[in-house]
Amino acid sequence: MNPPFRSFLCTLGKCPRPMYGDFEIDLALEMMELSVYRDRQLHSLSRGQRQSQRLAVASILSMEPGIIVLDEPTTEQDWGHLNKFLVRMKMLNEAGKTISLISHDMGVVADKRKS
Repeated sequence: MNPPFRSFLCTLGKCPRPMYGDFEIDLALEMMELSVYRDRQLHSLSRGQRQSQRLAVASILSMEPGIIVLDEPTTEQDWGHLNKFLVRMKMLNEAGKTISLISHDMGVVADKRKS
């Protein structure tokens, strides 16, 4: 939203909430165990940290979507982070978010389908 229009709406008492507030960003980073990188520039992160699916998901979660589509979220994750990630996605689903997971990793799909 352009700043003049936002200011106009605020004068009418209908000030829109910022899309990326600090609270939402901090919550998303904490959920994806990335809080320690909060104040780092993207280019200063290692290649693995930048390419992490967790960083991509944290970016999406900060926008508080009602529907989350995950395309190959198992890519480049070790089993420990993957398991925690899937548990978090289940928690989000139980909290009312729609989660759609697309994966070629049939072991993960079969395992999570049971729970």
